[in-house]
Amino acid sequence: MSELSVLPTFRRSEPIHLALIGMSGAGKSYWSSKLINQGFHSFCCDDLIEKKLEEFLWLPNGKKLSMAEWMGHPYEPQYIQAEQNYLEFEVEMMESICSFLREDGYQDKNVVVDTTGSLIYTGETLIGCLREITTIVYLKAQLGSIKAMYETFLRDPKPVLWQGRFNKQPQESNQEALLRCYPELLRSRQREYERYADVVIDFETLRKRGFGVKGFLETIQKNA
Repeated sequence: MSELSVLPTFRRSEPIHLALIGMSGAGKSYWSSKLINQGFHSFCCDDLIEKKLEEFLWLPNGKKLSMAEWMGHPYEPQYIQAEQNYLEFEVEMMESICSFLREDGYQDKNVVVDTTGSLIYTGETLIGCLREITTIVYLKAQLGSIKAMYETFLRDPKPVLWQGRFNKQPQESNQEALLRCYPELLRSRQREYERYADVVIDFETLRKRGFGVKGFLETIQKNA
């Protein structure tokens, strides 16, 4: 028996439309996959943006770059243009998702939108549209160990939009500048996620033993 079938009252008379926001590694894709297993339709924004960027990712020798390799770090010469291209595609993709949810038969379906960490840079108007048609759920990562998060960022890089928050000081190495600027990037994003969220689910709740889809949806219902 699925968890949704035993869930007593989460908006059973209307579809559930959720948008999950938060930092890379906060659990957006994990919870999206859990909801997909319960019959939710999913929009994975990372995958959709990668499809839009396809032509940029292939090298002449036939090798395909990851999005992180293509974008690079903010001190590299290609970064500014790559960041701009990425954000333009993200805006186009989110506009399409909002249109689908409003007009193309998703009104009667349960949907989860697995957003990128950079959703907050797509603009007030677009995020306002998303808030009209979904419940925005912020999965709040634990920021107690910035150093560990930074090491994860270096070990398993993802495309990161810095939006002007990287600045290299005289005598600093590139790595020293990244290490100094990365915590402020995370803190600034946290403030924006909290500002836009309808519901915040903290790290401790998400990691509780036995906390599954039923608890996830009931937490949203209780706090929305």
